[in-house]
Amino acid sequence: MSLKMKVADARSRMRKTVVMYFKNNARWLVLFSYAMVVTGIVSIYIAQRYTIFIDQQWVVTSTGHKIYITDSWDKNVSYGNLVAFRAKGLEPLFENGFPVAKYVVGMPGDKIKVENGNVYVNGKHVGVISESLLKKIGKDPKEYEKQYVVKEGAYFCMGSNPRSYDSRYWGMVYEQQVIARAYAIY
Repeated sequence: MSLKMKVADARSRMRKTVVMYFKNNARWLVLFSYAMVVTGIVSIYIAQRYTIFIDQQWVVTSTGHKIYITDSWDKNVSYGNLVAFRAKGLEPLFENGFPVAKYVVGMPGDKIKVENGNVYVNGKHVGVISESLLKKIGKDPKEYEKQYVVKEGAYFCMGSNPRSYDSRYWGMVYEQQVIARAYAIY
């Protein structure tokens, strides 16, 4: 048998082997292809819906956590929810657009009262004004003595630590600032 015939025979056997391989494994290849497509779709769904949020100002915000996951499809805001929102006008501690996470303690229509360094929502004591934080931002405690009602489309939000820079100092968080509901994961 000549070299040309041997090469042709080897090619023919290789083609037959490849064809037989695909015939015998076609079902597995199709299943693998479907699995890859489904994995891609699920990955896109998760990437669009969920975001990992790392609180770089955790000492200041002090919800007791550093890492959150936000669900962009869940913007349901109610009492006790932890919400992530974009800072607006919160200098010097947060630049505009900086993501912040706080607990909702006041909803539209609630009465907020700050008196003698104490903060009340609908007559219930919810926290105090931090003298050390006021010194840090250069404000006088008397500036915060006030009463008001939470406006429609706004929320009164606080961290769980008395030193948290939150609605006690800068006022309301508005619906358009809310990124999503946040869930602490660490």
